[in-house]
Amino acid sequence: MKKIILLLVIATAYYKGATAQEIIKGLTNTASLIPKSQRVPSIKNKDGSTLVLSYAAGTGIKVMIGKNGKNNLFCDPFQTASMVQVGEKDVDGDGKQELLVGSRDSAKVNVMLYKKADFESEYKYWTTVHGENSVEFPGDGSVKLHDFQADGTTYKFGPSGDLLEAK
Repeated sequence: MKKIILLLVIATAYYKGATAQEIIKGLTNTASLIPKSQRVPSIKNKDGSTLVLSYAAGTGIKVMIGKNGKNNLFCDPFQTASMVQVGEKDVDGDGKQELLVGSRDSAKVNVMLYKKADFESEYKYWTTVHGENSVEFPGDGSVKLHDFQADGTTYKFGPSGDLLEAK
């Protein structure tokens, strides 16, 4: 019995350590990068575009978007971030994927959301969500902000991206 309890404690600690890195929880199509990494991770989005992360000394972590043979800077580089994560998810339940760019600075996380309107080809900035440890988007128009005790507070998005009523 003691061995089983010890194994459960070790498994729980391993799981917490493995998921502690995530800025945006629950994404299946995601990539992340830390400073000084030589990797160039990317994700292919459902609309055919590709988000690519790269690091360069002096500029920090860059997020590029590629579509139709063209590559453009997607947002300002993250010079002081200890990690950047990108992904896509239907955040507000409208059936369209939003692009998410999360960054971790010190003990805070910021996730910028980008939407594409009907008949538009470019994503436009919609809003930023600020959290303490990580952020989770259930896909029903809400966001769950997690703190370091693994507790989460849920908010709903307003039409302009502002956070409303706590559940």
